[in-house]
Amino acid sequence: MRSCNRAALGGDMEIRTIDVRQDPSPATLLSVQLIEQIGDALYVERLRESVAEVVKYAHVGLLSFSRHSPPQLIGTESLIARDLVIKVSSRYIGGQYQADPVCRIGASARQWDGLVYVQRQRAEEVEDAEYRASCYETTGIVDRVSLSRSFDDGHWIAVNLYRDASQGCFDHWEYSRLMAIAPVLTTAACKHLQLIRAIGSPPSSARIEAATVAERLARLGPRLSKREFEVCCRIVQGLTAKEIARELGIAPTSVAEHRKNAYAKLSVRDHKQLFALVLPGTGLQ
Repeated sequence: MRSCNRAALGGDMEIRTIDVRQDPSPATLLSVQLIEQIGDALYVERLRESVAEVVKYAHVGLLSFSRHSPPQLIGTESLIARDLVIKVSSRYIGGQYQADPVCRIGASARQWDGLVYVQRQRAEEVEDAEYRASCYETTGIVDRVSLSRSFDDGHWIAVNLYRDASQGCFDHWEYSRLMAIAPVLTTAACKHLQLIRAIGSPPSSARIEAATVAERLARLGPRLSKREFEVCCRIVQGLTAKEIARELGIAPTSVAEHRKNAYAKLSVRDHKQLFALVLPGTGLQ
């Protein structure tokens, strides 16, 4: 903090300035950077850059959870291999999330209880063999720290940070730094999600993934109607029936009918089989 020249400001009042770029606290700079980007299409990209200044990691994912539907991928970024992290995220929201302790933690939390939950999961600690193989071993991920908090009744958000084999696991100092910035990361993420939902603007990373899904689905289901195609694309993106209905401007019952017809044409029974069809190699049955 330093004083300004009073004469230059045209008065006798005392004015001091704070250069947040020089603040030694990583949480302060991180807060400023993320607040500036809340609601922006590049939020997750800025999240990737900002957290990298605090601790070394490989991938970051931002997900929204609900007790009654699969998680929604808000965005994902990587410092080393973005295609890989998109593939892992698709596996996760396609069904592997059911073996993740974060789902149990969030489901048991009360509406904004003031708590931020920090859950660490090394590859060797994952009990479910299919989940471990699909989301950790085949991708080289060795450690994950998940920062989560509830933001309204039945919903919670998680910021997941991953390390790969080339980096090794988070050490004690790095884990402590993540604990220190966890309230900032989760609070900013909640506000970002609430804002983009209010204005109906999906993050840029979700648009990129949607393009990939649409391209693959177009090759697999040429007989799908326009609405059936739109519904299936959004199911693979992790949207709920209500969210699909709101985005397409149709009733939830219409979403269910289009989904039923599309599944019959694609010869799949549920969303897991749809994921396995559209995104092969995910290990989903």
